[in-house]
Amino acid sequence: MAWTSKTTEEFKNGNGSNLDFTFSFEYLQQDDVKVQVLESNVWVDKAVTTDWTFHNATTIRFNSGK
Repeated sequence: MAWTSKTTEEFKNGNGSNLDFTFSFEYLQQDDVKVQVLESNVWVDKAVTTDWTFHNATTIRFNSGK
């Protein structure tokens, strides 16, 4: 069987006070989940920072509302 890859995107709007964002797609490992934040009209990759953690299997929690 050939290996295939699938990309799923979910966009969420923050309000500066909500720090938890749920998502509904399946993944194999937490490392498969990538997080980006739109800052001053530029997408900033948050994959290698401590700005967020997994709160549970389907929720990303940011450390601050900045």
